[in-house]
Amino acid sequence: MDLQDIIRFQIINYCFINDINLSPNQIRTLTLLGEWGEINISTFCQQISDLEIYSSAQTVRNFIIDSIKTGIVIRQGKGEKLISITKDVELLNSGNIIIHLKVYTNATSNKS
Repeated sequence: MDLQDIIRFQIINYCFINDINLSPNQIRTLTLLGEWGEINISTFCQQISDLEIYSSAQTVRNFIIDSIKTGIVIRQGKGEKLISITKDVELLNSGNIIIHLKVYTNATSNKS
């Protein structure tokens, strides 16, 4: 898998567990944010618009504002607003990446 696939996988898992529904364009946008790291919101919105993922930088900004409200994106800074993926995702995006996934349930199995 390449880096974008690994980042996408981690974001999709986080969104699934936290019941956050995203479109393919939204997933691609968050994947690029995860890959690029902390970035100025205006710069990010323009770059995503330039990649033609969305029709305008304002549409990207609207999605980012919604993502801040759901908690997957965080915004920092007073003058220069910086955005990044929340630390809760525990995003691995550099070096050798090994993801060990365990899924547990507390429910007991009812076999018929």
